[in-house]
Amino acid sequence: MRRELDPIQEKLRQQRYKELADKALAVLHRIEKKTHEAYYLLAHCYHNKWDYEGAFRMIETAINVCKKDPLCYASYASLQKTIITQLERRRYKSALHR
Repeated sequence: MRRELDPIQEKLRQQRYKELADKALAVLHRIEKKTHEAYYLLAHCYHNKWDYEGAFRMIETAINVCKKDPLCYASYASLQKTIITQLERRRYKSALHR
């Protein structure tokens, strides 16, 4: 049985994610020497804020810094694919509204 989401509760949940992402970004940007893990977390934060361009830049950096280490590469590539899908959807919707 599928339960319908309350639209107001869903908007509140999304807003809370964005607020938490802002707090995490403030902490992560203070790190001077960032590791690939930090860039991965930055990518997640930007993704949660629906800033897919920022998320894409961060996940690209994470992948380049981790040098395709098999322990992290699969999850990084998965997030990258999700971000690319979101970017393509946004571009498609933009093209429709022109």
